[in-house]
Amino acid sequence: CARLPEERSKPAPDIFLRSFASVNARADRCLVIEDTPTGVRAGLSAGASVVVRGCEADWAEEADAPKLAGIFETFDDLHERLGWGRLDPSGEAQ
Repeated sequence: CARLPEERSKPAPDIFLRSFASVNARADRCLVIEDTPTGVRAGLSAGASVVVRGCEADWAEEADAPKLAGIFETFDDLHERLGWGRLDPSGEAQ
C-alpha cells in the first residue's frame, strides 16, 4: 500500500491506521509483523499487537521489546505459534 501525500512515514502509525481502516478492522484486533525498530514503534503507536522477525538477542536491548507480542526467527516459527501448522518447502501450510 503506497503512502498517501498527507501520511507521515514510520515511526508514525499512519500507514497501519489507514490499512486497518481499509478493512474496517480495529487496531487492537490486528497483528503487525515487523523487522525493524522503526516499524515496531509504528505498529505499537497504531495500537496493534506486534511480532518481529529476528532472534531474541537482536531485540533484547530495544526499548519496545517488552511490548512485543512475540519474536520469531522464521516464518515457520510464526505459523506454528499462530497454530497454523508448519510450512512445507512450497510455502503452503501443512
